[in-house]
Amino acid sequence: DHRRQLDVQQVMETLHSADAVAMQHKLSMRAITVVKNSGGLLPISELGNVVMMGNDKRFKTFADYCRLYADVHSGDDIDVASTVIVPIMKEDNGKALAQAVASSRRVVAVLFASAYQASCYSELLNHDNVSLVVAYEDGELAQRYAAQALFGGIDVNATLPVSIPYVAPSG
Repeated sequence: DHRRQLDVQQVMETLHSADAVAMQHKLSMRAITVVKNSGGLLPISELGNVVMMGNDKRFKTFADYCRLYADVHSGDDIDVASTVIVPIMKEDNGKALAQAVASSRRVVAVLFASAYQASCYSELLNHDNVSLVVAYEDGELAQRYAAQALFGGIDVNATLPVSIPYVAPSG
């Protein structure tokens, strides 16, 4: 029997090493995918009157990083907005996205969940005024890099790994 006891301390040091943290950042950054860029909206360059729908604590990191690029207001008052950012997590019902799409403003939906989840919103995402970015998860790094992607802080070259019916094919 050649079993060894696991050295938990060594495992933790490996998982939290500088190399591991750098790899986490690299993976999160490279995963961000611009699925749909309606009217060349992305990266957002018109920085006036940008509103982020909702005021949800789940999106705090995302909102904070967006505010590094523009004076982004949080809330549901989108009447004065030129661009509306709608962060979506897997348990969201699409109400905020529906409100933004109906406003006829330029809308950026940012999905912090699996790309498969986007099919739940395909009717809304199919409008000409809607762009879609997929971050695949809702962690702090995904939120940081999604915000940077919206405003051109990072290059986005990832391709969609799956098709989103009525919205975008894979690749």
